Amino acid sequence: MSNRLVLATLVVASLLLGTPAVASAAWKPSYRELYREMVASQKTITALVDNQIASMYIGHPRKTRTSATAPVLVRFRDGTRLNGTLLLRKYGSRWYVYSITAGAVARNVASVASPPGVPVSVVGTCVSQQAANQSFALGVLYGRFHQIDITSVSKNWGTASIRMRLSGGSSRKRNATMTCLSRVGTNGKTYWFLAKLK
Repeated sequence: MSNRLVLATLVVASLLLGTPAVASAAWKPSYRELYREMVASQKTITALVDNQIASMYIGHPRKTRTSATAPVLVRFRDGTRLNGTLLLRKYGSRWYVYSITAGAVARNVASVASPPGVPVSVVGTCVSQQAANQSFALGVLYGRFHQIDITSVSKNWGTASIRMRLSGGSSRKRNATMTCLSRVGTNGKTYWFLAKLK
């Protein structure tokens, strides 16, 4: 099981266990940075898309003016568990789910190799959709939910929809959906990327 997960998402990533890149204090959404995180997290993102993750519990976040971190417990359907940390960063007036890490040690992913034939622009939807849909990030920040149960996963050609149930916080239970996109590299391998979460 990979130690990297990027919700990048997601899920939540897309929900997703990993080790984040070291970011500058004046962080802003970077396609290349998110792209490298997701490429480095393929084993765990694929586990999410393949419905191997059963649930996640997000603890109370520690907030600064430009970032927030919260402890996360991920439960897999085979009964195994993994502890991690969810990181959000603020740019302008918007909050972005940056990564979910296994452990607390930040490692630079600048040397991560790009998959052949898969462009960086594939993560553009992730940045724009997070800016437009703030309910998940704000829900984490203000404790509106803590429990995330993965209820079902469906795949179509090039996409996967992960349906979730959010509960255990100050807001009423509600459903949410994470969408992931796949790209096939020139090496024949399939790579998954978080597109949106709402």
